[in-house]
Amino acid sequence: MYITYCKKNNFVYASKTTSIRVDGKVVKKFETLGRVLDQERSIFMNRERGIFTYDVKTDTYGEPPADFVAPVPISRNKKKADNQNNFSRLVLRFGDVFFYFQFISSLKLFDVINKINFSNKDTLQALICYYVITSKPNYLAETWYELSYARILWPCANMSHYSIYETLSLIGKEENNHIFFDSYYEFIKTLVNNDEFQSYDISINNEKETTMISGILMDIEGIPYASKIEEPNINNSNFVICKDFKFLFAMQQSTGIPLNYRFSLDNVIVATTVKEFFFQLNKMGIDIKYSLLDAGYYNKSNADELIKYKIPFITRIANSHTIFKDTFDNYRSKLETPENCVLYKGRIFYIQTVEVKLGLNHDHLAYGYFCLDLTKQNGDRTKLTEEAIDQNFSSVEVHNKFQTKGLFMLVATNPIAKTSVIEFYFSKNQIEDLLKINSSPNNMLPVHIINNKEILKGHMIMSFIAAVINKILSLRLLNHKINFNINQLFSTLEYQSAFINRDQLITSKPTEIMNEIYELFKIKCPVEIPYKTNDDLQ
Repeated sequence: MYITYCKKNNFVYASKTTSIRVDGKVVKKFETLGRVLDQERSIFMNRERGIFTYDVKTDTYGEPPADFVAPVPISRNKKKADNQNNFSRLVLRFGDVFFYFQFISSLKLFDVINKINFSNKDTLQALICYYVITSKPNYLAETWYELSYARILWPCANMSHYSIYETLSLIGKEENNHIFFDSYYEFIKTLVNNDEFQSYDISINNEKETTMISGILMDIEGIPYASKIEEPNINNSNFVICKDFKFLFAMQQSTGIPLNYRFSLDNVIVATTVKEFFFQLNKMGIDIKYSLLDAGYYNKSNADELIKYKIPFITRIANSHTIFKDTFDNYRSKLETPENCVLYKGRIFYIQTVEVKLGLNHDHLAYGYFCLDLTKQNGDRTKLTEEAIDQNFSSVEVHNKFQTKGLFMLVATNPIAKTSVIEFYFSKNQIEDLLKINSSPNNMLPVHIINNKEILKGHMIMSFIAAVINKILSLRLLNHKINFNINQLFSTLEYQSAFINRDQLITSKPTEIMNEIYELFKIKCPVEIPYKTNDDLQ
């Protein structure tokens, strides 16, 4: 018994062939298996069985592997419509996808991404590209793919709406999480030890002198890349809808490059979660220097728990907290002095360092940083003036309210330089921007997830990879003092198109700003690219 194959209408079909003896003669008996979907893994499809596997050695049928993504059937009507629209598909969105591909190739990140256990690597690569270069929702990915250079780079990708959710579900399996991060840590260590960061024009603070990667742990509230999983026409009976989304996010201290994450759909992240994640990172070679936690997270019992396990942390104290009130009463009138003045990236701060006691028994010495942000204070001044007029405040009321504007307070278990305090203050906003999080509870869009938690996990891995790429890209822009951000970079390059002309792609001439981007990243944009015509363009 063996399998024979034949090709018909650009598809491969298989038959189970058995030789039997009839009246002294050998006769071959054929049984159709159907269309071949994956010849290497013996996956087939026919009307009777659907999608299945067949083992010729044992003559048994089985279910397809969990990581197999079935192709989307194309009806005759769709083929006819596609043929009618072939002309519009001859002109492809080119520059942003081409730039992304060249940049990722130079980083050697493809090797890390391809370690993820997913059979259709073209779908995986195309989806990550879509996450990076556009913030449009996933249900528009198929249109983007059909009209962009992505379908030339990854011709076997399946970017239909249903396929993307299947892809995220399979990528989100726990085994893929371990596989990816094991490979990713090696990637980061290689960059540090081989001076690769310098070749990408990214500086580090002598981190290669140690075997550990220095990191910072943050407590983030919001939904990473929430726009990606927004759905039109939501059916509440089939979807889980949530707004409460918190996660711990670890980033490299010297560069801000993401290192790992842990998420929760609960309203709070408890000290036990921080502790477990802290020690998990330590085992993987990441030395967390500080845990930067939300003001809402801080309480006396949490402080005792973290200090007990020697986990250094920094937290913002709410203005209603006793520590803040006591510090305000004792130091507000003494805050604005020359020795407390700090200039940081064009903004003026006044910072007073004080000693505070933490814990249920107030027995842990810590360091408080009582801060005044003049930029924030000036912004609040106009609002206060309007409020005072509307509500007819007295001069005393106006003065007292103004004294609280622009104030915030951080508490740390270890002493920190005043400039570093401000860096921590802003670093959380930078991470939220990097993950495209809307931190405002009133404006935050809900997450719509098909009833499968693996999809959310897969989305988180995609978001994490996109954040890594965007951060390395932003560091390059920052070090070269380019006056536009990542979104502006991709939105500029997307206007460069390419025309399919039989056996080649003809690219449009880059503008001056496009050429500046290509030169900065040492990318040479070709005039022509060899191209093998696909059947769908005949």
